[in-house]
Amino acid sequence: MTKRTRKTFLSAFILILFVAAAVGFWILPEKVLAGSPATAQFQVEAYVINDCNISTPANINFGNYDPTSPTALTGQTTTTITCTKGDSNIISIYLVGTNDGLSPAGAWAMANAGNYLGYNLYEDSGLTTPFPTTAPATSNLPTCGTSPCYNYPGGSVVTTIYGQVPAGQNVPSSGTAYSDTVTIKVTY
Repeated sequence: MTKRTRKTFLSAFILILFVAAAVGFWILPEKVLAGSPATAQFQVEAYVINDCNISTPANINFGNYDPTSPTALTGQTTTTITCTKGDSNIISIYLVGTNDGLSPAGAWAMANAGNYLGYNLYEDSGLTTPFPTTAPATSNLPTCGTSPCYNYPGGSVVTTIYGQVPAGQNVPSSGTAYSDTVTIKVTY
């Protein structure tokens, strides 16, 4: 082999090695070049709580009360009760007023300067079923078949609260309103 042949052979050999290395780089699997990936696992979890939320209803404004009128005043408001899906059955809904029992004319009373204007809150528009003021021993909810209508698999229930101020209460007038604060309570 002559020097020139050796040089050409060596150049061709280097070129073949370079081309083979370049081709090998592109066709070799990534695994061989980068190594095997390491793996690990972890859990993702959350606990769903059993809960109910009550929307704040609008105030009931009975308007102007005339003690000499034979007509009772009425009003109403609604609230939405939303409970956890699946296992939140509403057992009872009851209302607690700041001045409960302080007026002979109603279960609840609106106060003004030591005077009380009685009123009642009802579950029905016919004003025949009063809302309880304490948690009832049994469900106070209407029944649908063999269980209360509000036993449901989660979601929202809209409840209407009907109010009435009985006529004929002998209370003094005032420059400010008679008022009470009522708290809605739900057992579930």
